[in-house]
Amino acid sequence: MKQKGISAMGIVIVIIVIVVATGAGIYFLVLKGPGDFGEAYITGLVDENGNTIVSGGTTDQRVQQIKGTVKNPQPGETTFKGKVYLNFNGVDEEIPAYDDGTHDDTTVGDGIWAFKETRVLISGTNTFRITVNDEAGNVVAQSEEFTVTANIPVMDIWIQLTWNTDKTDVDLHVWNPNNEHTYFGKLTEAAGGIPGAQLDVDDVNGYGPEHFTMQSAQAGDYVVKVRYYSAHGVTANTTATVRISIAGGAYHTYTHTLSLPMTLQQRPATALLMVMTGMSRRCR
Repeated sequence: MKQKGISAMGIVIVIIVIVVATGAGIYFLVLKGPGDFGEAYITGLVDENGNTIVSGGTTDQRVQQIKGTVKNPQPGETTFKGKVYLNFNGVDEEIPAYDDGTHDDTTVGDGIWAFKETRVLISGTNTFRITVNDEAGNVVAQSEEFTVTANIPVMDIWIQLTWNTDKTDVDLHVWNPNNEHTYFGKLTEAAGGIPGAQLDVDDVNGYGPEHFTMQSAQAGDYVVKVRYYSAHGVTANTTATVRISIAGGAYHTYTHTLSLPMTLQQRPATALLMVMTGMSRRCR
């Protein structure tokens, strides 16, 4: 379990308030070709019970790990000379790849880079595709589309947080209308979090995702905060992306660029620095 103290760097960069309404609709209000190299393959999904799913298969498990391999756009390099993107249900998300014997990489330094990414499925059809870009941003490889049908309930609230830097730790926090709170320290109702909700995934070492789901949400305001917990020595800016689906509706995506977290001495007296953007929308 992640251990964190209240003295950690705390910069909140996004606030989203969701209003779940009864009646006719659900509303929310926002504040706030293979070549020698560059090949990309998805080998399958693995659920929390260790079951492997091939493309075109079905599952009754929300949380899945997607696995596969890519090749370095520049052969012989010991660092990856480009970027890898996972397109999950129509949205590109940058992911890391490894050639160091970790994350299902089988042979260190052989030029075959492995990825192993956790994602939380939505009810119905889910799609995945891997794209490899070189350092100039050109697409050098793309996998075939991988599909899986999830026989799972539709979630009233589905929230995913990802970001684009390795090693960094960004946290997702959610409060319900009763001010009950789900986050890394209260992952589930049993741990003191929001009744009927869970933080399915908590990432501590870069890229994410962090993921919140709730099948039956009471009417009211749900406040979502994204906090930059620690840079772990990373000096580049980090872009955080929050995707929200209400009652299985279309994704609504919000991004914000985080600067390097302030030290404890530089932090203002207030506990949270909040940036609010957005507008009112309706989602059925």
